[in-house]
This record gives sequence, structure tokens and C-alpha cells, in this order.
Amino acid sequence: MTNLWVIGGGIESIPGLQVAKKMGLTVILSDANGEAPGISLADYFFKADTYSASETINCMNQFISKSNKIHGVIALAADVPETLASTSTYLGLVGQSIETSVNVSNKYLMKQVLREAGVLVPDFWKIETIDSLVDNLCEGKKYVLKPVDSRGARGVLLIDSDTNFKWAFEESIKHSPSGCLILEEYLDGPQISTESLVQNGSFYHVGFADRNYDKLDQFQPHIIEDGGSQPSMLSPKIRKSIFEMAGKAGSALGLETGVLKGDMVWHQEKPFVIEVATRLSGGWFSSVQIPSSTKISFVELAIRQSLGENISTFFKKRVKYMPVASRYIFVESGTLLPEPSEVALPKSGSIVFTKLLYDKPMISENITKHNQRIGVVIAKGLTRKRAIKNANKQVGRLKSQLLKNCKNGQSAILKDKRIE
Repeated sequence: MTNLWVIGGGIESIPGLQVAKKMGLTVILSDANGEAPGISLADYFFKADTYSASETINCMNQFISKSNKIHGVIALAADVPETLASTSTYLGLVGQSIETSVNVSNKYLMKQVLREAGVLVPDFWKIETIDSLVDNLCEGKKYVLKPVDSRGARGVLLIDSDTNFKWAFEESIKHSPSGCLILEEYLDGPQISTESLVQNGSFYHVGFADRNYDKLDQFQPHIIEDGGSQPSMLSPKIRKSIFEMAGKAGSALGLETGVLKGDMVWHQEKPFVIEVATRLSGGWFSSVQIPSSTKISFVELAIRQSLGENISTFFKKRVKYMPVASRYIFVESGTLLPEPSEVALPKSGSIVFTKLLYDKPMISENITKHNQRIGVVIAKGLTRKRAIKNANKQVGRLKSQLLKNCKNGQSAILKDKRIE
């Protein structure tokens, strides 16, 4: 019996948990939510804050005390590098070092380490007061303001010298547990998501998708991504250059074994690192989109690596990318969203994955962070253009279903009825 401890049982963990079960593993899940969606797929469940290494280790000790052994630890769609590193180190298992996890848990510290190692990053400044924000802005330039220690686009703002500084500072810093922000110069150019596995210092680059920000004007100053597309529009030479820079970032941060997720931008004919994370990506990128495009079960390989297996044998051939695109569902703020089970999900042979991202009737909110997107679609096609068209078509079908019975003024009426 091989026991895999999984940190995080949110909705995005489900495809990864399904992979683990298909591998015949015994899954022990820990999450702060006693009703986490992933519990139904776990053999054992422990209630522990995913951001607390001590809580998680206490639960692990409870499991071990009953003559059990933990063979591997992994986090699924959960940005908890310090918990992951602390638990794997405590158990003597493979994984990233605690030093690496500390470096990637603070975006300002991360940028310092990367810049000192010669990794290309945007210019950046530490922001702790409104005055420090104002002092570092130049007229005619765009910047990204964000918490040093948050995720999911929370508090991430696109600003310039005309922005209401007081509002921007207060809006961003409320999402920072440490009360600290980072200001970065905004670099224009194609943005890329990469996903790589690292074993004994060797990088195996797999995921590469063009990130889609065609709704940037709609949500500005909040920066909301609307999926991504494969294969990339960029040339093989540029892709290689971007992968190499991502790998250089991973090495600079001391990542010897684990997962490296990169947010990259191709700017002025050079690859820049916006930020990296030492975890499996969310948004169904690692669990659904990458295997749909490459036929490589990225999550399975990450699991195997966490169990101490040699994954290099899985990379004998060059990675090929079939056309796949993901897009999200957005509706106008104040729209009544019906019971998800009452929504008929349109079926099509081109649709790889469709999911509504809310679990009960609710009033839609103004989109300021990624977890407010109400649905996701991943589609394939004979060409990249066709995959994108298929994804957008499915999004349109779902929006029609969701808005079918909505009428003007209905939101206000429903609010009076206190739908929560």
C-alpha cells in the first residue's frame, strides 16, 4: 500500500485526486474545510489549515501513530510551498527545500534573489506606504501593484501616474497578510504560462501556453486572466529561450526537485520572469489542459516524483502540443446564478472539460480576483484558432443557459429574499 498525502482539497484538486486514485494510491487529504470537494475521493481526511505546516504535521503524526507510513506529499492547486517543504522535510521525503519555499512565498524576496542571479525581471520596488508608492511612479509608464504574499489575482492592479493612489494602495494591501506590496514596471508583450518538473537539478519542460488577457480593458485596473491557448504563437526558438529563463529562475531559487510554474513575458525580444511558483498550477492547466495538449499526465509525473521515482525516463521524446484552449465564463455583476445542477451543460466532441465554479444559487459579483470567475471551458480543435473558437462557443452556450430566466431588476428582488 502506497500512501500519498495531498495538501488541499478544493474544487481544482479533483482531477489530480482522480489521477492518484487511478494510480492505485491510498490518498490522505488535509484541508481546513471540513466539507472540501475533494473529500469524496480521499481514503482518509484530516482537518488542517493548508497554510499551517504545524497543523498539517500534527495530523501526519496522528496518521503515522497508527502504524501507517507516508510515502509522498504533494499539493494540488494549492499555493502552499512552505507547508509542502516543511512536511516533506519533516518526513525525510523528496521535495523543495524550506529555503526555496521561503524565497517563493514572498514576491519581493523572490525578485531580489532572481535579480542577483542575473535572471531578467521587471524593475520592482517594495511598497509599504502610500508615499513610497507615489515616489516610485513615473509619468507615462504603467505598473503592476500587488501584495507580496497573496495569490489568485487578489489585489493585483494595473496602475499609472493618473491612478487614485490612495484607493490603489488600500485595495491592494488589504489582501496582504504581511502588509507589504511590490510595485513592478509593466512590460508589454506576449505573456506565457510554463510548467516544468525538476529532478536532481534537471529541468523537464512540459507546459507552455499563451495567456489570454483580451478582457484586460474590461476589468482594469484589476488584472484578470481569461485562460490560455496551445500551441503557442511564438517560434520554437523563442519558446526555448523562455523555458531556459524559467529554468534559470528555478535554479536561482534553489529548486533541486519539485514543480516549477512560470509566469513569463516576451518583452523587447527577451524573456522576462514576472514570477514563478514551486507548485502545480491551478486553473486546470496542469491537471487537464497540459495532458489534453501533450498527452503527458503532468500531475501523475509530479506524484511519481513526490514518491521518489525517477521521472527522466518519461521524457525520451520531444514534447508535442496539440491545439487546446481554455476560456472562463464571466457574467455581468448582479446576475442571479441558478442552482448549478439545474444548468444543462451543452455537449460537444470538441469539449475536453466544462465546469461551473459556484455551488449554490447566488448573485454574481464584480470580478476582482480569479475565484470569482463562474465557469471554465477547455476545448480542442484541429487548429489553434479552431480550439479557441470551440472554447468561446461553449462559453456562449453556457452563458445563454445561465441567463435564460434572468430579468431586469431580478437581482434586487432576490437580494431582498436573502439568497446567500
